[in-house]
Amino acid sequence: MQRRHQKIIEETPSPAVDGELRERMGQCAVELAQAAGYVGAGTVEFLLEEGAFFLLEMNTRLQVEHPVTEAVTGYDLVEWQLRIACGEPLPRRQKEVRFSGHAIEVRLCAEDEDFTPHTGTIRKFLPPLPGEGRVGGSGGPLRFDHSIYEGLNVSPYYDSMLGKLISHAPTRAQALTQLTAALDDLQVLGLPTNRRFLAACLRHPVFAGGEALIPFLAEHGDELRRDLQDEKIGYVPEAAVAALLPRGSASALASPFERPLRVRHRDAVLDVPLREADGVAASQAAVVQVATGEWHVQVGAVDLFVSDASFEPPESAGTGGGSSEVRAPFNGKVIAVQATAGASVKKGDILLVIESMKLEHALAAPRDATVQSVHVEAGQQVATARVLLTLAAIE
Repeated sequence: MQRRHQKIIEETPSPAVDGELRERMGQCAVELAQAAGYVGAGTVEFLLEEGAFFLLEMNTRLQVEHPVTEAVTGYDLVEWQLRIACGEPLPRRQKEVRFSGHAIEVRLCAEDEDFTPHTGTIRKFLPPLPGEGRVGGSGGPLRFDHSIYEGLNVSPYYDSMLGKLISHAPTRAQALTQLTAALDDLQVLGLPTNRRFLAACLRHPVFAGGEALIPFLAEHGDELRRDLQDEKIGYVPEAAVAALLPRGSASALASPFERPLRVRHRDAVLDVPLREADGVAASQAAVVQVATGEWHVQVGAVDLFVSDASFEPPESAGTGGGSSEVRAPFNGKVIAVQATAGASVKKGDILLVIESMKLEHALAAPRDATVQSVHVEAGQQVATARVLLTLAAIE
């Protein structure tokens, strides 16, 4: 499964490839390497359509997804690569290679469900435990390749991938169950990640049935995003309690009566009445403060960002901000400015293009308007929330 031509979920063995087809693909890969006189680790990629396969490319290196191969074979491909570079022969012949079970890998990225990369500081990190730990399940191996730690600053200068989580189990169904449970259990707070989106993909009946093709996210992405947003809205009250109730027991509230709160989640503002008894919920959630008046909260397997809108005037709180300013959604480099001061733009027109983490993101006009002023130019580095341009209503 891939987004923006980059894979985010990989597995082996493929549900679409049987033993005979794998043998033919493998032979073609060997012949290609021999014809080129290639020595070293490499990956030959094919596209498969209705039983016929076609050469896509050869990557003359290990791929990001090499851990799934290591899981089902038990071999350390990095060690093999180094030994070959030192002139040693391969330690196994092809006929000695045996596959065991099923392995699935997901790429944990610092991006939201719209695939927009985000920068920031990781303020809380709690990895899932394998086997009979928090993720439960059959006790099969769980591998987490990462360099995440609390206090890590995620910059805009590199790929958005934070780590790779790999499950290995006797069957595909068991591997899926173990990996989704691990994603549910994982805590990475301080900036958005695709943790919950990955779990939703794995649980989707098309993927779970082994029928996902390249256009899976193009066909089902909007549905997944809607479901995730609906899920988050349902947890806003609990997140608000966890973020805004003073830490500690319910006795922290002096009055037994309801305390009205107004909480913003994205562009929605919700009224949340707070009671003393809600203090129990506050102790069952993970909370970090990411800015003044804004928190990242994980309640169970669901995480969301909430801010305190209690002291905002109701008329402004209900407009979702209503700002005429277009701000940078993340740190990045402005690579194109298509808007000019005084120009009229239609909703959806591209105003600027920002590059972050090796990806380009076009920012569109949120409504019909006139460009009042432009505050940046191509080549300029901008920080999150930096004002890029100002729009004025059409008179």
